[in-house]
Amino acid sequence: MNKIKNQDWIKLNKKKTCLVQLHDKNQKPTLEELQAMVGGPVQVAMDDQDLRVQIIVDEEGKLKGKPMNEEATEYWFRLLQLDTNPDEYYTYEEFVSKVDWIAGDAIVLHGGARLD
Repeated sequence: MNKIKNQDWIKLNKKKTCLVQLHDKNQKPTLEELQAMVGGPVQVAMDDQDLRVQIIVDEEGKLKGKPMNEEATEYWFRLLQLDTNPDEYYTYEEFVSKVDWIAGDAIVLHGGARLD
């Protein structure tokens, strides 16, 4: 997860093989680029104003039967834990079984690369 801090725009690969910086700092992706990267219509799974981070996913990923993206789901889980009262913490396993998980590829946008 440490690599994520230094990138403004990265893709969390569902195969857990790599984190790839896709564009220069502060360059916003186009809708077409995002759709191509996640393989379908896009959905903002998380938009945290304080942390200035967004997670973009395929809106239909689960309906298409895409596998769980463990790396993106864990990253999302960790970000949510930063914003949650410690008395309300879930374990990662509880989060995945009771709350939600990310299917397929996910794009993380930081700082100036975030969508408006």
